[in-house]
Amino acid sequence: MPRLRHPVPEKGVAREHADQRLAVTSYGPFRGLRGTIQAINTIADELEEPFCFYHIALEGASTKEPIWFAYDEVEGVAPASL
Repeated sequence: MPRLRHPVPEKGVAREHADQRLAVTSYGPFRGLRGTIQAINTIADELEEPFCFYHIALEGASTKEPIWFAYDEVEGVAPASL
């Protein structure tokens, strides 16, 4: 995967962290749920900075399919203890 031309904002998650655990911070029905990154995608334009999206498999959600979130809707969490 190509690297971003700029760092992802502090609240977001670095693009290199596929399989990282995240918590949803956006206001909506999934707020507070945690999950694991399944895929990362960006939208890039020559005139604008790239925008990252994370495909996240959520734990405890009513839907079993992974859901896409923008980088500013999630933040990293410590791995679950064994």
